[in-house]
Amino acid sequence: MQLANDFTLSKSVIFGAIEFSKDKDVEKRNIQVVDSKLYNSNIQAGKILANILGNEIFINLDSSKNDKEYQLSLQEILKKIMLKTKPAYLYSIRHGREAFANALTEDEYQCFNDAGLLNKANLSNLDLLNWWDELEQFVRKEEENNLLKTGRIGEIKTFNYEVNRLKKENINKEPLWVARENNNLGYDIKSFDKKNDEIYEIFIESKCTKNIDGHFFLTLGEWRKALQKKDKYFVYHWHIDSTIPKIIKYEDLKKDIAINQGRGEWKNIEIKITPNKN
Repeated sequence: MQLANDFTLSKSVIFGAIEFSKDKDVEKRNIQVVDSKLYNSNIQAGKILANILGNEIFINLDSSKNDKEYQLSLQEILKKIMLKTKPAYLYSIRHGREAFANALTEDEYQCFNDAGLLNKANLSNLDLLNWWDELEQFVRKEEENNLLKTGRIGEIKTFNYEVNRLKKENINKEPLWVARENNNLGYDIKSFDKKNDEIYEIFIESKCTKNIDGHFFLTLGEWRKALQKKDKYFVYHWHIDSTIPKIIKYEDLKKDIAINQGRGEWKNIEIKITPNKN
C-alpha cells in the first residue's frame, strides 16, 4: 500500500508510527539507537500513518498485554488503513481471501499475517469471519456507488445527445429524463423521433462503462419494456470518455437475450459490446 512517494506499508512503518505517536520529536533528534524496535522503525513513513489514523491507536498497539490483544489492535489498524486509503489490492477481496493475499507485497503480507488475519477461517473464529465480511461489504458498497456514478454519467450523456439530435432533426420536442424521478420504468430517457413527418415517442435505456473491452447488464424489467415497445426501444451504450453512443436497436438486442427454461429465470444478463472510443 503506497502511503507517500517512497513509503510502503510494512512492520517498520507500523513501528515508526508507534514511536512517533509516543514521542513527536523522535524524528528531529539525533538518537543513539539502542532499542531494536526503534532501530527497525521507519519514522518518516510512520509519521504519515499516525497522521492518517491518529496516535491513540498506535499507543494502544504498543501497550498490548499479550499476543491476542496485539493481534486485535493490529487488525483494527489494518482495517482503518484500508478504509481510509482504499489501496488497489483491497478490491481483490471480492474474489476471496486467497486472491487478497496474493495481491499483497511481501511486507504487506507480513503485517496481515502478524495480525492473525490470514489464519484459516472457520466457524470457531467468528470474529475473524466478521472482520473479513465487514471489509467485503465495504468493497461491494464502494463498487455500487461507483456504478451509480458511472450510470448517471451515461444518462447525462444520453440526455444531452438527444437534445442536440432533436434540434438537428428539427423536432420541436424536449427529451425527458424519467430515471431521475423513477428508475423502475425500464428505461432512462423518453425522447422523440419522426417518420414521414409523424413524430412519435422513443424509449432509451442508457448504459455506460469505464472498461475498454466493454459490457453492460440488462435487467429483466428493461427487457420486458423492450418487448413492449419493440422498435421504439433503444439502448445507448457509452464509454465514459466517448462523445457518440453505440445505439442498439430492439432487433439486435433480442439476439443477445437468454432463454428461460425449466425452473430457471434470469434477472440480469451481461451483454458484451465494444464501446465507441470517440
